[in-house]
Amino acid sequence: MVWKRWVSLSHRLAWTLVLTVAVLLALYASLGRYAIQFLGDYRETLLQEVTARTGLVLEVETLRGDWSRLAPVLTLEGVALAD
Repeated sequence: MVWKRWVSLSHRLAWTLVLTVAVLLALYASLGRYAIQFLGDYRETLLQEVTARTGLVLEVETLRGDWSRLAPVLTLEGVALAD
């Protein structure tokens, strides 16, 4: 009797975990796809942060963001680094 209860509880917990992970991945992808379109608005802030962390001046002509599967893709064109 205890064995059946344990299996039932394990089965329920496993499904709860699977569904929770699926919902969290869907939320992550949805928020990422929504937020990546605003990447251009933070261009200067991002470049200043790179400069502050590396000590190098980064210049970028074009900064674009896209979403591929479950990962953001950043595209930088016209990149120049200076001391």
